[in-house]
Amino acid sequence: MPHVSKQDSKDKEWKSSPRYHTKDAPLETDTVFIVPRGHPFVTVASKNSNMEILCFEVNAEGNIRYSLAGKRNIVKLFEKEAK
Repeated sequence: MPHVSKQDSKDKEWKSSPRYHTKDAPLETDTVFIVPRGHPFVTVASKNSNMEILCFEVNAEGNIRYSLAGKRNIVKLFEKEAK
């Protein structure tokens, strides 16, 4: 996962573009990872993998909860191709 690094405190000149770092780590079944707000990220599966990732954002506006599991979960509303 790329990570945008913060400006060095020693570096007094503002850089016009962010610097990115690659994070490489294996993901096991049922792994949860959190990407901080505003951080871009990319996931890449290996050729022999059927990796599936569910991404969602949290928005405090309206405070609506959507269940990801259970009888009335939002996943049931997904189109067949998205499941």
